[in-house]
Amino acid sequence: MKKLLFLFIPLTLIGCGDGDGDGNGNTNVDPNETNNVLIVDGVEYPLESGTLLNYGGQQGLYNIDLDIYSPGVVVPDCTENSGIGQGHDIYFEIWTSQSDYLDSMTYNIVEDESESVGNITFSDYILDYNSDIDEQNWLEISLGTVDVLKSGDNYTISWNLTGELGEVITGNYSGTLMYCDISNNEPLDPIIGTWVLVNEEIVGGDWGDSCRGCFMENDAGSPDTFVFTSSEVTKSVWECRNDGSLCTDLDVYGPENWENIGSNIYVISGEPLQVTFIGNNQMQTPFEDGDIVQTWERL
Repeated sequence: MKKLLFLFIPLTLIGCGDGDGDGNGNTNVDPNETNNVLIVDGVEYPLESGTLLNYGGQQGLYNIDLDIYSPGVVVPDCTENSGIGQGHDIYFEIWTSQSDYLDSMTYNIVEDESESVGNITFSDYILDYNSDIDEQNWLEISLGTVDVLKSGDNYTISWNLTGELGEVITGNYSGTLMYCDISNNEPLDPIIGTWVLVNEEIVGGDWGDSCRGCFMENDAGSPDTFVFTSSEVTKSVWECRNDGSLCTDLDVYGPENWENIGSNIYVISGEPLQVTFIGNNQMQTPFEDGDIVQTWERL
């Protein structure tokens, strides 16, 4: 979630906490003995080490940032901004289901920055870091996938990406990763994530043959979705008739700012929304002045 800053000063390496690693900072592999490499438009840059920084979350959804570094860059301890050296780095803001390691799966860079398991909400890289320069040449990565396989303390990671300038970015890393918990036990708001409409129930009023949300298996429209990031929400709405035919095509509302004012009341564009959470993966919200109750499931 936060970019590390590198300081070019000599320092004896110090081990880190309870996470993965060899107890001597984050340098864990010999790039000459493995195929640890970052490739940008066909040019290869060796990789040597990596870190996982846990920024916290809630049960089933955590933000863990992954950095993979070249020789010449080390992170000796679990404090922020503790990187030392010069070189290059590739960075991913990842959402996973566990607080202390990355799930073995394929992660996708998402444009809407939705905070759901399997998503990467930001990524960039730098090839010419120089600690003597204040303004660094970080280049954003806009598209692509990252494959992660964890076996014991070892990770095998590969990526196939496209940079914002159209550059082709591939590569891989195999080795351990130094783990740092810097979350301070501050949980994410339980509403953060991507929610899909799974049911709609009329509990008041006379709605007759009015259009409804699309959520049934054979409906012509897609199910409505709520996407809550840490500060914004976007709602995508399709409406269907009772026979499943399309009543209204896609309308997108937002992104709009939201705020939790307590007691599971969320203010969106000045309007309060009372949310009832059912376990960790379902919630219910009122609609049309409470005449309709919508049930949502977390993706």
